Amino acid sequence: MLSTRVLRAFRRSALLASLLILFGLLQSTARAEVTLTLDLKAGDKVSDTAKIVAHAESGENIDKVEFYVDDQLRYTGTSVPYVFSWNTIADTEGAHTLAVTAFDGAGQTKKVSLAVNIDNELGLGAAALAQKSADARKAGDEEAAMRYARRALKAEPNNTAASRVVAGSFAAALDWDHAISSLEGAKTLDQDPGALAELAVYRTRRAFMPENVANFFPELEAIYSLRQKSAKLAVAASRQAAALLKGAEAFQSVGDALLEAGRYADSQQEYTRCAQEDQGPVPCVNRLALANIMLDLPASAILNLGTVIKAGHADAATRAVYGLALLRSQRFDEARAAVAADLGGDTPASNVVAAYADASLGHPREAFAEANAAARLLPESGDVQFALSMSVTKLTDQAEALNRALSLEPFQLGIYLDYAARTAATTQQGRYERAMKFVDFALARDPNNLNAKIMQALLLMQTKRDREAGPLLDALSRHNKNAADLKMALAIYFFNAGNSSLTDRELTEARKLDPVRFASSDPKTPLELLYQLNRKYHYRTGFFLTPASLYPPVAPTPPTAVPAAP
Repeated sequence: MLSTRVLRAFRRSALLASLLILFGLLQSTARAEVTLTLDLKAGDKVSDTAKIVAHAESGENIDKVEFYVDDQLRYTGTSVPYVFSWNTIADTEGAHTLAVTAFDGAGQTKKVSLAVNIDNELGLGAAALAQKSADARKAGDEEAAMRYARRALKAEPNNTAASRVVAGSFAAALDWDHAISSLEGAKTLDQDPGALAELAVYRTRRAFMPENVANFFPELEAIYSLRQKSAKLAVAASRQAAALLKGAEAFQSVGDALLEAGRYADSQQEYTRCAQEDQGPVPCVNRLALANIMLDLPASAILNLGTVIKAGHADAATRAVYGLALLRSQRFDEARAAVAADLGGDTPASNVVAAYADASLGHPREAFAEANAAARLLPESGDVQFALSMSVTKLTDQAEALNRALSLEPFQLGIYLDYAARTAATTQQGRYERAMKFVDFALARDPNNLNAKIMQALLLMQTKRDREAGPLLDALSRHNKNAADLKMALAIYFFNAGNSSLTDRELTEARKLDPVRFASSDPKTPLELLYQLNRKYHYRTGFFLTPASLYPPVAPTPPTAVPAAP
């Protein structure tokens, strides 16, 4: 028989065990269940990227929350907040089942399931959605623009209008690869001049990235061909649209498209017909003068516009084109004076001409202020960006503006020659060969470009190829007897040949032709002269204006960031 002591110990142990069991049961009973709520209710509509927010709580830690769409696991959240970004564009329109399950550390679960409806307005059709996207972008609502673009692409994959919006958003983030890929698959890309032009812009910007230097010039040729294709379509579209117009307006429209396409002789013909309408309207005369300048006939433009100015019929655009003609004639002070009264107005071209002139005259602060004023009015214009590239002092800002200028105006050969001068002045290996490729690119498209030929001769001399430079300079001197910059190049050639008398003769003639810029009695090295002509004086730079800067749209493009003042 058990002793009394043993019995008492046994009873105490049994009592303790019972208490522990009871405590465990009570604790289990008191453990809080999982609670789960959503910010949606049954029947709600969802669209685009819908944010599905789950609120889960428990006495234990929530381990995870799973989100299902039509019994397919789409997302698992493991930390607060539990948010599933549901790309509804990828799913079909109409009813879907959304189920959310929360799991806590004790193995408890809670599930909420409800029916929702996806409504992305796909019934409107791709064209209507693409138009909504374009309207939103025009209004500056980038979020809405992307929203409608994605919907349009769902309704019609590779819709060109929607693809342009998507590509533009990638471009705004400088993501050129995705911008390009977004456009390259567009269905009607080859029939859309605007889309082709934008694709060329993106490819140009990508081509200038350092990692693409090895394939730069083949890509540049391909881009140029792409822009020619775009320009051809744009001209055809302008002719078709002009059939609905009358008189001068029709000729202006076609002439502008031809000018933008680099077809200056053809634009000259259209503008001549325009100027003959209604006793020669001033906008037509201005445009005709601009075409003459681009054909390297600045004297003709000066003569014709001078008559308009004297007669008191000139407007700000007249004076801007007149100033451009003076710049092309190396009369920089006069060009600056021609537009002085129009600065601060609403004609970007006036500020562009002033910036060009001040950059050539060695007034960088004034040039930057004028170029910046033009950029506030019309930032997405090639002539504005070209003026900025001359006036800012930071090299990275110069390169950015010049890249943008070339992407916007690929038919302006002066930009390529500016690249040649910049490249030759660097310390990178192969700089002279690369600079010569830019010069050759320009000469392939304009064999008579005097600045390109002078640069070619200087680069040949810089690389000790004077025997090749000699015949080139001789041929140029026979047809350009009053070119002071050519005289300076000849002085260097004769100096290298050890002919002091001919060196002195060319230097003397250069000083007589331009005593301001060529007063030095010592010949420079070929590289020094090349840099001085193209980067310091912009002596024979291919200054240009666009019809858009002469006659800007009623609602100017929203301004973009411009470089800081020098």
